[in-house]
This record gives sequence, C-alpha cells and structure tokens, in this order.
Amino acid sequence: MHDRHIDAPYCALPNPSELLCALRGQFLRNAVCRMAHDLTEVHHCLLVDESRADRMRPRRRRIVAEIDSWADLNLARSAVGARAHIETLGQTIDHIAAAAATAFHVLNTDDPAGILMHRHWTRLAELEVAYGDLVRDIRDGRRYLPTARTARPPVSIAAGHECGWNRTPA
Repeated sequence: MHDRHIDAPYCALPNPSELLCALRGQFLRNAVCRMAHDLTEVHHCLLVDESRADRMRPRRRRIVAEIDSWADLNLARSAVGARAHIETLGQTIDHIAAAAATAFHVLNTDDPAGILMHRHWTRLAELEVAYGDLVRDIRDGRRYLPTARTARPPVSIAAGHECGWNRTPA
C-alpha cells in the first residue's frame, strides 16, 4: 500500500517552465497553474490601478491560502533531515506572480532595451531558477514546505503591490 503523499505529488507541481507559461495564461492544466495565473492577474491589477488595493488584498490572500491548502493535501511531508523552506508554496508563487506581472507590464510599457526591462526580466529569471531548485529539493527530500499554520507571516500587502521578493534596487 502506498501513501499518496509520497508517491504522486510531483506530477501535479508545475515545473519552472510550466509555471512561467501559467503566469502568462498559457498553461492552465492544473490547479496550481490556474491559481498562479490568478495571482498574476491580481498583481497586474495592482500595477495599473493602485486604488483597487483594498478590493484585491482579500482575493490575493484567498488565492495564496488555496495554494497552501493544495500543497498541504498533495505534497509529501518533511523527510528526515530535510530543511524547511522559508515560505509556503502560496507565498512563493505569490512572489513569482508579482515579479511576472511587473515584467509583463514593463514589456508592454517600456523600452525593450532599457534598464527596467533588464532588471525586471532578470529578477523573474532568478525567481524561476530558485523555484526550480525548490521543486527539485522537495522531490529529492532535501527540503519541505511549511504549512500555512507553521510558516512565517506573509509580507504585508498594505502598500498595495509591494512584496518582498519583487523589490528591486532603484
């Protein structure tokens, strides 16, 4: 008899390329991808209209909580000797979605050869690599995700779009 938490969780966790496609709305084949895309839309709304922040905060929190619930149900618990990731899956994907929304926005509104373009797309690429490392570490039992109850509190969203992983030097 096999425990579903050990045998089958990673086929549903998107790889980095699938996640990036989902953030753009092009790969929505599973729940995590659909929720990641929803987070990107929330961050895009905050970029183009900060006055919507009060309405978008609850939606953002709900989506992050839904991703965390999915992870709690579908991903393996910690392996012996594994180290904890610093954030939940929902918090991690929220940061990547914020960076993606900014990169997509800059792509449509700024100089393609400009410093902002380079800065934001480099940041998104860094987050993609880090996410890939996280997925591999989880799969290989080197790292595990905290549950929503045991994770550190998420970065405050009181200022609208601000999010810890999405900050870039001026």
